[in-house]
Amino acid sequence: MPTLRQTVEVLAGVNLPALIEACVNRDGETVSSLAARLQEIGRGAARALCPARPVRRRVGRIIKKTAPVL
Repeated sequence: MPTLRQTVEVLAGVNLPALIEACVNRDGETVSSLAARLQEIGRGAARALCPARPVRRRVGRIIKKTAPVL
């Protein structure tokens, strides 16, 4: 079973350490900018995975809630 981190990496097509590095280099607000980026990714992933709107909203919410934890 893949971890949440691996799942996000696969869905987003990104490498989380590289994403964190980019956020750290870009501004001082590392955690908030990373969470915001992950939420963008979550919305895109939810849209790609779940064409049905109610399911898409649910997946987006799950990723949005877990993004700050990563």
